[in-house]
Amino acid sequence: MNKESIKNRRLVATLIVVALLVLSAGADLLNLKVNKLESERNYFLDKFNDTFNNNDLTEAIIKGSDVNNRIMVVNVNGVIAGGSGYGGYDHNALLQGLENAKEDKTIKGIMFNVDSPGGTVYHSAEAWNKIMELKEVRKDIKIYTSMGTVAASGGYYIAAPSDKIFASEETVTGSIGVIADYVNYAGLEEKFGIKHNVMKSADHKDIGSATREMTPEEREIIQNSIMESYEKFLDVVSKGRNIPKDKLRPIADGRTYSGSQAVKNNLVDEIGYYDDALDALTNDLKLKDPEVFEVATSSSIDLFSSLFGVELQSLINRNPNELDMLKDIRKIYGVNNSPNMMYILGGY
Repeated sequence: MNKESIKNRRLVATLIVVALLVLSAGADLLNLKVNKLESERNYFLDKFNDTFNNNDLTEAIIKGSDVNNRIMVVNVNGVIAGGSGYGGYDHNALLQGLENAKEDKTIKGIMFNVDSPGGTVYHSAEAWNKIMELKEVRKDIKIYTSMGTVAASGGYYIAAPSDKIFASEETVTGSIGVIADYVNYAGLEEKFGIKHNVMKSADHKDIGSATREMTPEEREIIQNSIMESYEKFLDVVSKGRNIPKDKLRPIADGRTYSGSQAVKNNLVDEIGYYDDALDALTNDLKLKDPEVFEVATSSSIDLFSSLFGVELQSLINRNPNELDMLKDIRKIYGVNNSPNMMYILGGY
């Protein structure tokens, strides 16, 4: 074998070794990337599960130093519905906070800070039931409500059992009633030639369908359910405000009231803002410097902030179109297109 042939073979062998090294390094790099992605995926899932499976209350101290005499503030902001931290309203925090107050003797008073148009019949009633349970167990505790911009329908439902209710003159409250909104887009489908083949076990299985007109019998069925919930609403207000139902019914026709009008109708006790209500509760409890704290549970906003290190407002500023889309989705799926009966201010 001549020298040139040996030289060529060595070159080929060297190239093969280099190629194998490159491939090996590439494979190692790919494995590192895959492992990193897998690690990030697992981290995300762990954070997601921790957030939405963790319903432990957190307490944010607002002011005060007396840890043996405390006032718990429960925020009722946004549409009253299920979940934790969704849309600004934290149903889990409300329920768990009241449950904790049964045993926590350091909690002397509770103040609901309400800025809500109401929400579902179910969740409003669930909150009310939890309040009544607490009042039965802790007869010594005082419950006050401060109404903000709006405290209507389900927002008023939750406030009704309070020992004292404050509202500003500008507050929109009342709206005592029940509403259910069923969309019918059959006419639109007809324009596009869309037809439905519905098979059902009984005549009323598709009651409230959006693809056809509602029958008079179906309207009566739904109306009876609405009136049943309405009567429960009247019972709640009558008991909470000590107003006989025959006197309550004329003012409980769904209309809203200003804070001043609500005082005249005995739906609100005093004109005042949040600080006025908190000061009144502190004084009525004869406390000097109670620790005042808010309760909350984990929320999806906390999740995304912790994962991506960004503020929600910055996302909104960068994606105004997405914000509009989210508002539309909330309208469609959160309230207006829901078949649920609602204790909610009309138009929301």
